[in-house]
Amino acid sequence: GQSFQIPFHLRPPGQPKKESRPTNPNLAGVSKPAAAKYEKAIEHLAKGDAKSAMPLLDEAIAAYPNFAAAYYEKGAAFLKLNELDKAVEAFVKAITIKPDYLEAKYGYGMAVFQKKNYEVAEAVFRDVLKQKNDMAEAHLNLGISLFYLKNGNEAETELKTAIAGKGGEKLALGHLYLGQIYIMKKQNADAAAELQKYIDLAPKAPNVDKVKATIADLKKQS
Repeated sequence: GQSFQIPFHLRPPGQPKKESRPTNPNLAGVSKPAAAKYEKAIEHLAKGDAKSAMPLLDEAIAAYPNFAAAYYEKGAAFLKLNELDKAVEAFVKAITIKPDYLEAKYGYGMAVFQKKNYEVAEAVFRDVLKQKNDMAEAHLNLGISLFYLKNGNEAETELKTAIAGKGGEKLALGHLYLGQIYIMKKQNADAAAELQKYIDLAPKAPNVDKVKATIADLKKQS
């Protein structure tokens, strides 16, 4: 005895059904011309062609000056090209426009980290971890920054946190730096174990022979 109203729409025979594209949150509020340039730039970046992507990103920013995602992509491309000052500038622009832009914050941290500005890197990675505490790479790079700032105990804590997950080769450096911390603490067995884990995870690393020699020396001293 119940009745239902079911809305439906007809389309001409042979006309394909339109598929809705997922909305890209990076394009929210962005003008259509700027979004089109950005998406074309992303296609080039996906192919590893940063040279072709850069002018498109610049055109996207010219069409929409507050385009945080376009600045982020510029920063990421400059970081891969090891143009660190330009990467810093682009990431800072992205963060200025969008202060909670996690990827841009992390990119900025990596740029100043690679410039060996460990004090700034420490502050940035701490800020990243306030926003996303389970980000293993941020714990790793915070730990390495603290190592160079001679804060061994806190560096050890951060490095252990980083390698606690399943990071594999990506987090192998955590074991290398933990090994160095244990060498300074004269915990030779622990140092050798961590250095061996580093070799196991990164067997083709350029410093493998040197690390193997260090492990042999540590075992002799034990």
